[in-house]
Amino acid sequence: MPCQAATCSCICLAFESLELAARPYYQAAPQAQRARRKGQNPKVRIGERADGKKYYFFQYWIDVPGQEERRRQTEVIGLVSQMVG
Repeated sequence: MPCQAATCSCICLAFESLELAARPYYQAAPQAQRARRKGQNPKVRIGERADGKKYYFFQYWIDVPGQEERRRQTEVIGLVSQMVG
């Protein structure tokens, strides 16, 4: 709302710009920025063996002493048919 007095135009303009700056501006972040980094929490997955049996497993990275690269480790939890939920 513009001011009617000619003497306080600077103050009114400054107040209007503060009003605009105080309004929240929400913009959805792109999907790539909201995605979680991989490798932090192991995700349990289902695999299938050559004989057709399905099993639960998860993978994670471990540090190898003396090497800069990490090694991926796979742990099998158990067969899907034997797991009680």
